[in-house]
Amino acid sequence: MKWHYSIEESAQVGDWLAGFAGTLAFLWLIASFQQQKNQLSIQSEELKLQREAIQLQAKELKNIGKFSALEQVSRIVDSAIKDIEASTTSIKNYTELINLFTRRDFFENLETFFDSLDKKLIIDKYQEWVIQEAEVRKFVARISTALKIYLEQSSEETIDYDLDDVQFLHNNLYHIKYIPYLNETYVVMQNLVMLLITMKSILKKIQLAGWCASTIDMDANFQNEMDKMMLNDLVKDIDNAKLEYPEIYKLYKNIMA
Repeated sequence: MKWHYSIEESAQVGDWLAGFAGTLAFLWLIASFQQQKNQLSIQSEELKLQREAIQLQAKELKNIGKFSALEQVSRIVDSAIKDIEASTTSIKNYTELINLFTRRDFFENLETFFDSLDKKLIIDKYQEWVIQEAEVRKFVARISTALKIYLEQSSEETIDYDLDDVQFLHNNLYHIKYIPYLNETYVVMQNLVMLLITMKSILKKIQLAGWCASTIDMDANFQNEMDKMMLNDLVKDIDNAKLEYPEIYKLYKNIMA
């Protein structure tokens, strides 16, 4: 049997095939798009799981760092407290450090530092004071170090770690309340930091009196640049605080003039 198609019938068949092919191509496009969409959805879910895994890993690493920091904090605080207890000064407990600034003899010594012209008396009192103040500064420095170690591992806040110990503690003191081992020092540190900031200029004035009494008989030519720089800084701090100079400094200036 032979099939005979007219030109018109052939054209209709061609149109039908073209339409069918177009429909098939469109369906294939839809299927491909759906497949790609499914693949993208799967990839998106995989990326989400990867992100969650990375975040969990980062959190675990942070916790490890936090626990490690706590171990260091514990050692530092324990060492600081034991050093105070073993101190050769009259202070045998870190809670007594505040008393250095509130005892009667402290205020009596201020009269010596500020009003006396007796070099030997000033030097003797100053040497006693330096040892006691050093205990305070050392304890403050250790607590500051411990706090920095912990915050560097646990805090997401923007913190200035380059501040001096007293200012750093002043800015971040509230953290101490919530950190194991450090929290037991909170009340003492709160008072110590307040005293050190409030009395900063007074302590500079004491330092100036002690420095002048110790160097007043030295030839000015033998004073090195570091000594002169320290003297200028002390005088500048006292000027800024609008305090009177110690009497021994006035004598020092007259001698060195």
